[in-house]
Amino acid sequence: MHDDVDLLYRNHRFTSCCALVMAYIDALASPGAESDRGRFSRFVKTHFADLHDGLAGSIPGKSGGDVLYDRYRNGLLHGLGPKEGFALCTNTELNGAYSGEVEVEGIGRFVGINVDRLVQDFLLLVQRLAAVNGRGDS
Repeated sequence: MHDDVDLLYRNHRFTSCCALVMAYIDALASPGAESDRGRFSRFVKTHFADLHDGLAGSIPGKSGGDVLYDRYRNGLLHGLGPKEGFALCTNTELNGAYSGEVEVEGIGRFVGINVDRLVQDFLLLVQRLAAVNGRGDS
């Protein structure tokens, strides 16, 4: 997991990188089971709390984990990009925030997530899980 995500990220393949991160989060959240939105959301709340909290409220009545699942995970894995109104951004575009609203001139406003922070936190999580499980790169 670590090396594949890192390779895509270092080569600025952010869409593919984030699609892979979403698939891996889904797999880690539901080990040995079929994908489950609730497990995904709880996993995000536990391991990516700042992202979860930052996305909360971007769709009324949806938790941050549910927004990440529906707008990013489903969008990236089934539609090749975040769903309408959502975007992938860099640390610079979001001034270091994990998520936020961005304006694309001539196109409109989007809720963006910070790819740099997502990848950094994901890679650290994979390293921690590997250390706990006594394995090298997972």
